[in-house]
Amino acid sequence: MNQQSIIQNKALYERASAFEFLPPIKVGGGWGSKEEPVEFAPLEYLENGDIIVRIKAAGAKEVVMTSSGITNWHFQIPMQEIFEGVFEAVIPADMGMYGNITLTFLADGTECFNPSIPSQYYGYRLLNCIEIPDPETPYIEVRDVPHGAVTQELFWSESVKQWLRCMVYTPPMYHEGGEYPVLYLQHGAGENETCWTQNGKLPHILDNCIAEGKARPFIVVMNHGMMRRPGENGINDFAGIEGIITEDCRHYIESRYRVKKDKWNRAIAGLSLGSMQACYIGMRHPDLYGSIGTFTFMRCRDKAPKFEDNPHLDILKDKERFGSEYKLFFRSIGGRERTWQEFEEDDAFLSKYGIDQLPGYRRFVFPNENHNWNCWRRALYFFTQEVFQDAD
Repeated sequence: MNQQSIIQNKALYERASAFEFLPPIKVGGGWGSKEEPVEFAPLEYLENGDIIVRIKAAGAKEVVMTSSGITNWHFQIPMQEIFEGVFEAVIPADMGMYGNITLTFLADGTECFNPSIPSQYYGYRLLNCIEIPDPETPYIEVRDVPHGAVTQELFWSESVKQWLRCMVYTPPMYHEGGEYPVLYLQHGAGENETCWTQNGKLPHILDNCIAEGKARPFIVVMNHGMMRRPGENGINDFAGIEGIITEDCRHYIESRYRVKKDKWNRAIAGLSLGSMQACYIGMRHPDLYGSIGTFTFMRCRDKAPKFEDNPHLDILKDKERFGSEYKLFFRSIGGRERTWQEFEEDDAFLSKYGIDQLPGYRRFVFPNENHNWNCWRRALYFFTQEVFQDAD
């Protein structure tokens, strides 16, 4: 796919509120006016790889665009006023950025939101973002292949005593009948059940992998991992989310969707906080889950960083039992993540008990990636090709 067709792909522009390309920023004119409005593209991808970002900030004297979140690239770019209240900045191609980049705008020192460019839920709030074509992840693009569906489901959670929402991806052939494996997939801290579909581009990744024969068709259920039981306060209190996934949501999904109900066709995975939840829940319930994916952490690092304080990991001390209970144990991390030392400590723990010698053990390191969606999209892509491949 050439550069022009890539920057015209809707995967670069889609957001939760709309799927069409971005409408222009309009200045002047309006209802009842005889003047034609002046229009500016909010995002402009140039042939040389530069990207122009624009914002309407009427009355502002100074606007600055900065990087935000955990990223390989940190920048502050002053924006120039090009028209009355319209500011622009150029992200030069020679910065070498790619993939999902979150942005913050400061107008006269006050953080503001740019409604003209895409956004995503991140850090407990909506945050602006842009997509820069990444030559290593063409699988996140919208392609001419059969497409699955993402459905919003509401269900009552007895575990946390409230109504909850989960998002459910069904593969393109689901309407044809039959039963499918199901993956319960968790997001990270400060995110919610929409993040894998919006930030992670999960529907495109699965559609493309299934179409290419790289992945077996399966259903994905995404829950809000920040939910806690009454009385739970800590981010690493997992009793609430454990009840949601293992009981409330699972029973709801199995009553409404054609999913296979044996453990070998049920998996759990997640990123960051979600990877700790996947490890905690998956290893506490070997009767329910036949595969586990951890896209960063294994231990409950913020609450119990020592291995002996994570009793759910004791199952790893019995190689034969672990190998018989799980067909896949997938681990991944970015080579530039600040938790690299902990990942190596986990390596040593697994090696001590021979888990890394099991046929279902997989370990992926993405050398240039950090603790962000550029890393986790890669993790999902490879995990998708491993999970359920040997399920009956």
